[in-house]
Amino acid sequence: MRQASLAALLLALAVPAGHSAAQGNKAVAGTYTLVAANNVDTNTGQTTPMYGPEPRGQLVLTPEGRYSLIIVRSGVPKFSSNLRTKGTAQENADAVHGGIAHFGSYTVGAGGKLLTFQSEYSTFPN
Repeated sequence: MRQASLAALLLALAVPAGHSAAQGNKAVAGTYTLVAANNVDTNTGQTTPMYGPEPRGQLVLTPEGRYSLIIVRSGVPKFSSNLRTKGTAQENADAVHGGIAHFGSYTVGAGGKLLTFQSEYSTFPN
């Protein structure tokens, strides 16, 4: 299992504010639309977009502590063959660099301000 924390990857999601940790999963459960996906330099606070200027994505959090997350760079080119398994080297590279999806379980911490994902499967298996 791989753990990813929103402290390292700032996903600017419209997360409800003001919930205490005691409310846990039920307080944050819902479907969220991605508005930004940035790397944050912990020394300077500077952000760098990870999936272009207007990424698309969705995070689903269940009250039972399960999640699924999908992020896609806007404008990823379509495959000329219309077959996912018949992409050119460039089409495959664009697809791999243009998105991520993973699912698993999550926990809520820091007074409801931190989500920690425990990824079970991902399009990037490392």
